[in-house]
Amino acid sequence: NLLCLMKGMLMSKDNDETYPEEAYEKLFLYSFFWSLGALLESDDRAKLHQRMKKWSGGKNLPDCKEPLTTYDFFVQQDPEAENYLQWQQWKSEEWKFPGKSFNFSTCLVPTVETARSFFLFDIMKKKIN
Repeated sequence: NLLCLMKGMLMSKDNDETYPEEAYEKLFLYSFFWSLGALLESDDRAKLHQRMKKWSGGKNLPDCKEPLTTYDFFVQQDPEAENYLQWQQWKSEEWKFPGKSFNFSTCLVPTVETARSFFLFDIMKKKIN
């Protein structure tokens, strides 16, 4: 849900660190979209994105062109990253063939969907631990 996701995202920062107000709003919007609309199909996600863009005047939402929506972005929380606390588009890692140790039954080819899922799993894991 929204509060668990938001709490997990806030737990990923150092205890004495505070974010600027704009960053908290971005994290809230990310949590809002993924709690309210996680089960929506692409067309409905686009409608929700457009509605939120209208209500907020586009403030603190990712600057994206159709067919992209907020669901195609996340807030970068790595302080070492160049675009720290900015919206960043999801990208999957390039898959590399493991060679002789390849086992087809355990193969997981990275996609944008798996990148999103692992990101959300990591956030929830931080909340539990």
